[in-house]
Amino acid sequence: MCSARRFIDQATQRRGQGTPVQTRPSSPVRIGIVDAHPAVVVGLSVVVNLEPDMQVAASAASADELLAQEVDLDVVVWGSSGDSARAARQLHAFGVRGVAVLAYSPAVVDSRGSSDSKGVVGVVSKADALDAIVRAIREIAAGRPSDPVSMRQPVRHADLTDREAEILALYVSGHTASAVASKLFISRHTVVDHIRNIRAKYAALDRGARYKTDLYLLAVEDGIVPRDARSPQVSGGIADSVAS
Repeated sequence: MCSARRFIDQATQRRGQGTPVQTRPSSPVRIGIVDAHPAVVVGLSVVVNLEPDMQVAASAASADELLAQEVDLDVVVWGSSGDSARAARQLHAFGVRGVAVLAYSPAVVDSRGSSDSKGVVGVVSKADALDAIVRAIREIAAGRPSDPVSMRQPVRHADLTDREAEILALYVSGHTASAVASKLFISRHTVVDHIRNIRAKYAALDRGARYKTDLYLLAVEDGIVPRDARSPQVSGGIADSVAS
């Protein structure tokens, strides 16, 4: 998984090498984001707003909150949901408004089979590279559905030890390396070594996690922490860096 920082660095480098900088069109694709985690919303917003033809117009912790804003949207990137029945109702509301939904929430994906879920036209994974997510948004806005979930390769889970999973769960839930060490009665050095090993295992699966928010998303995907766990705080517009 390409980190947001790497994505931005690559975009900046391309422009520095003479790639023409496109001006923002008069009517960019207007995007809404649904996710209960501020770190995810800010990170995705930074990435999307780098694109000259896209603009994050609204965001909310739930689909109902976004619908209540009554903002004119083209695409909704949906990463938080309640039960599947509620998701189906919300998807129907987006469909009535002509808004395409790009989903990466399990409950939203489960609702695709419902006759009310006409708004879902694509599915992405949080393990996907950021440029792939941007590409999916652009394809959906142009009326071309992204790959259905059935065509995707299954996510390969890292073979973490019980101790590594325990440390990862505490670390991505808002604790510093020192706090994790104190809680588990081990040294901070040991915690940092474990985190380094965890990153190496994910990197070996092409699921790199340079930043703490990347680790949090991987932990959610692998079921190590629940979606409602406290996420790392955002720093510098992207996310906290490695163990502190």
